[in-house]
Amino acid sequence: MALLYQDSFGLSYKEGEMGDSQETLEAILGFLHREFIDPNYLERQIYMPHDSKFAFDNKLDDLGCSPKCAAH
Repeated sequence: MALLYQDSFGLSYKEGEMGDSQETLEAILGFLHREFIDPNYLERQIYMPHDSKFAFDNKLDDLGCSPKCAAH
């Protein structure tokens, strides 16, 4: 989860914090959609500079999926 979830302020997933279940669900659904749009999404994220990750995620989030991905 720490790899999948990182917000725009650089805060990462922390077990036991308020909102963990909502953050977890949002991170999983976001990952499913992004991986559907870009099958190499996770590999790109690992090697991408930190300041580019948020913009890349937003770009993928704005793309529609047809047929619908599991998140939609």
